[in-house]
Amino acid sequence: MKFKEPKLRVGISSCLYGNQVRYDGTHRLNRPLLRRLGPLVEWIVVCPEADSGMGVPRETIHLVGSKANPRVETTHTKVDKTKQLRHYSEVLVKDLSYSNLSGFVLKARSPSCGTQTPLTLDDGTIVPDGRGIFVQALYKSNPRLPIVNEEDIATEEGMENFVEAMKNYVKTDT
Repeated sequence: MKFKEPKLRVGISSCLYGNQVRYDGTHRLNRPLLRRLGPLVEWIVVCPEADSGMGVPRETIHLVGSKANPRVETTHTKVDKTKQLRHYSEVLVKDLSYSNLSGFVLKARSPSCGTQTPLTLDDGTIVPDGRGIFVQALYKSNPRLPIVNEEDIATEEGMENFVEAMKNYVKTDT
């Protein structure tokens, strides 16, 4: 008798999964990603912005301040949403710690989920390599967890590297 390998449990940004949770009520459904990984994984779908109470639709937000300790504020009205998003992200990461995650696929350039997202420094300079509030909490909680954005795995090589990293993570984590 041949046993099926258990599916990897993988977190995904809700907008990539096709849920209409973005600031403007749209999604960023990524069919190639879902088709390629779908047979291998069980998805854990999250949206830190909508789920933290920011609602849909909502004003856009962006990262400001320093790389070490960025803040999140609304783009036009300049309302600070840092505490709200940081608190929810910490709670979510704690809840996810019981999910036996093998990896995470996040939305590129998102102020909450982006692994490399624009950050406006205090001096007004914009740098492309800030980290979203939620992804910071993920890295802090588990620095070894394979975390990518959808652009990192858009190529076959990127996808294969991510799948291999998740399988290796599972082997060393058990």
